[in-house]
Amino acid sequence: MGAFSPGTILRVNRKELSAVIVECAVRTERAAARTETARADIEVSRAGIEATRRGIEAARKRQEEAIARGEAARAKQEEIAARHEAAILRQEKGLEEFRAARKKTEEMFHDFMRRTDKMIAEDRQWAKRVFAELDDQRDERRALIEALLQAIDRLPPPPPHLRSA
Repeated sequence: MGAFSPGTILRVNRKELSAVIVECAVRTERAAARTETARADIEVSRAGIEATRRGIEAARKRQEEAIARGEAARAKQEEIAARHEAAILRQEKGLEEFRAARKKTEEMFHDFMRRTDKMIAEDRQWAKRVFAELDDQRDERRALIEALLQAIDRLPPPPPHLRSA
């Protein structure tokens, strides 16, 4: 068959018309089969898409739960860090107090040592004076003993009734 113009009337016999109708029916059946295959493929795709959506939703839910757990863990870590910082501040304060107390104790110890050294020096001077005085008194005692012995030697002998046997 050739090209047709819009006003041309075609003459077709029954046999040709039947052949064209059969061919159209075959083409329609093939198109219907392809359409059904496409519909089945679309349904499979839809099922896959739905499964993927459910998977995405489940993954999103797991991700949100993980984020919530992470935020809770971060909050807990921040709380622990705050407690550690407070403990460090308390330790630093305690260390400063210890250093101040140690410094005060060292000052007291040095003051005690100065006073002790001064007392020892004073005691040594006092002991020297005491020993010098004792030496003087020993010399005086010896002199007194000698004087007493000389005075006794000059005394007359005791009467006979007072003499010792």
